[in-house]
Order: sequence, then C-alpha cells, then structure tokens
Amino acid sequence: SLERVSSRCSFAEAYPGVHGGYVQVTRARGQGPVLLVLPAAGVGAATRFEAWRPLREDRLEPGYMYENSHELMLHTAAYAHNEWRKATPWNEPTAAIVRAGQPLLRGLRLRLASSVDQVDAALFAAGLPVMMPLPAPTFTTDMRAAALWVRVPPSLSLLLKDLRTEPAGCVALAPPFITREVAAAAGWLTIPLVAREAVGRCRLDLAFAPFKDGGGAALESTSGGAREPFFVQTVHLFIVLPAARLVRSLAHVANTVGWLGAEVGDPWHRTPAYFGTDAASKSALLQSSKVFMSGLSDEAGLAMPPAVGVKQL
Repeated sequence: SLERVSSRCSFAEAYPGVHGGYVQVTRARGQGPVLLVLPAAGVGAATRFEAWRPLREDRLEPGYMYENSHELMLHTAAYAHNEWRKATPWNEPTAAIVRAGQPLLRGLRLRLASSVDQVDAALFAAGLPVMMPLPAPTFTTDMRAAALWVRVPPSLSLLLKDLRTEPAGCVALAPPFITREVAAAAGWLTIPLVAREAVGRCRLDLAFAPFKDGGGAALESTSGGAREPFFVQTVHLFIVLPAARLVRSLAHVANTVGWLGAEVGDPWHRTPAYFGTDAASKSALLQSSKVFMSGLSDEAGLAMPPAVGVKQL
C-alpha cells in the first residue's frame, strides 16, 4: 500500500560525478535525515563514482513499487568494452590492476544530512564541491542565461586552465568566468554556459588541486603556475534545439501520433485523449508492462495532455 511505501521505502539516487560523486538515499515520505554515500577521504583521488548500473541479474522483477537494484561502479572499462560497447558512457571508463604484493585502496564515507534541503550543505561540509546547473541540466541552444554555479570548499582550488568539455566545444565556457555579486556573497562562482549546437549529451570536466595556503581562493588561472589536478568532478548536461522548435515538434507529435479520437475503440474507455508515444513504433503507447506509461494519470501517462495545454499558452 502507499502507506507502507511511505513508512518503509526509500529512494536511492546516484550522481556519478567521478571524485565528486555521491549516492543519496531519501525516505519515500521526504522527511527525516538523508543518507549520503561519498568517496572516502584520503583515498578520494583513487575512488571514482563512474556509473550506476541496474542489476539485470537481480532475481526480483521490477514491479509496481520496485524499480530494480543498482550497483555503484568505481571502474567501468570492462563493461564499456563488452556489454556497453554499443553505448557511450557518461564518464570516461577506467580500470585498475591489482598487482601482487601491492595494496589497492578504495573507500566510501557515510554522512547524514539533516533533511533534503541540507544535502548541499552536508556535501560542502564533507569537502566536496557543489555543482548546480541552472536553470536545469537540460537547456536549449537559444538560452543565454544558463550557467553552472559552483561552490568550492576551502580545501580545493578550481583549475580554470584544466576545464574540459566532451564532446570538445559542446558548450562555450565564456565570456570570461564571471563571479556575480549575489553568488559571491554566498560563496558561489558562476560559469556561463553557451551552446551553439543541439549535441544532446555534453559533459563538463572540472579539475581541482589542493589549496594549501589557507582557504579563500577558489579559482586559479594559468597565471597562477602549473598545478597538478588530483580531483576531477564531472557535470552532465543535455543540450537540445531552440525552445520554439521543440514546442512545434511537441505539437506535431502530439497531434499526429499521440491523439486518439472517440472513434477509436478502447476497452478501457480512455479515448478521446492525448497519449504518450513510442518512438520506436511511432505510435501512441496504449499498453506497456510499465503500468504508469500507458495510462492517463501519474507522471508518465498524464504528461502529454498538460504539455499540449501549456503549449497553447
């Protein structure tokens, strides 16, 4: 029942941000402390959160209130070269070799945030940079106010010269790096993000070095001398077409594929209505083993009617 789910279940959500990654475990009712799983201090440079893999070998079938178990992966090269060879992982796959007589250290830390609202503060207190792409990780090529907000802990310096994008140039990290007054007052830096092409997936690699001079400087440019990064955090973006073109595409798909009129017989009397669509078959999604997808309620089935309505505004 929903009551039992609320009292006994949790959501486990992962951010595979490499050295700055974490797993957040939140109670279904959204209240109370939040468990955070972080790379261990001291071996953080070696402990990478590269991927969050669904355990397909799990004997428990995904169902109404069970969305599969997942594995936090610290190295992914074996999967990237085999099971994932037809896909492109979000992070660069790596491997580690255990040599005879030599230790291989990897570790995790457990932290508690007092509430969901305090997760960012708990990450910062644990020495992790906090990244916040605004207005969202998905943005359009005609958006000019998109920016990555970064809060750098006192123990680290952000190496501007080592900022990278993958694919190269998927976003322009200029005009130059600006610290807005409002952001600076709260200890945040802002990096404007400008995308010229709808490339889809885009990854930012931000490199950090230890800040040994006592805190206060969060940025280092090329004029500061060469520093060897020991901590890399990735931010995953998705860049799409200009907003007006997206809205037109939505309208076209909704009205040519997703709409089913009253003349269409349906045993559950769902017509007339807008349905979600199946990109593979280019048809309305009328049935699916994922019950939420083919209904006219919940977050999936209800998505198309409000989307079409909002488009008209």
